[in-house]
Amino acid sequence: MVPDLDGLGVVVDVFQRVTGATARDPSWYEHFHHSLLHGLPGAVLYLILTIACGTRSPRVLGLVLISYHFHLICDLAGSRGPSPLELWPIHYLAPLSHAWSFMWPHQWPLNAWPNTVFTAALILWSLGRAVRNGSSPVSIFNPHADTAVVSALRARWSRYVRPGTAG
Repeated sequence: MVPDLDGLGVVVDVFQRVTGATARDPSWYEHFHHSLLHGLPGAVLYLILTIACGTRSPRVLGLVLISYHFHLICDLAGSRGPSPLELWPIHYLAPLSHAWSFMWPHQWPLNAWPNTVFTAALILWSLGRAVRNGSSPVSIFNPHADTAVVSALRARWSRYVRPGTAG
């Protein structure tokens, strides 16, 4: 999700619409999403931030790069707007350059069924991992809340997923 931090310009756009504020550039989201962090410079920045947070494991750093680029591939495949003309290109060297720009003309809409199915599958997978391994994504934010989430999940789903198995 880190590449999508460049989409936070939507907050500025909504604020301007709600308050009636005028700005030199009234469409931050349109101009900056997919252009600041959706490429190699963003991946390198994220890798540096990961290292700065104390992660030195080559395996983890490799997974960071793989997941970052997987996000870009998924955006290339299925993140266009409602109109078939609203394609989102990936400018791989942006914001430094637009030399390596990629666009797939068959990009499906962001709310299309493949994205919904993939999201549901990832949520089920992460819930299954929480039951098996005793840790959920909530642990990133609050270890105590994570314990409660895992306990609730195990109480409900442990008969379907054996705790402690690999996966």
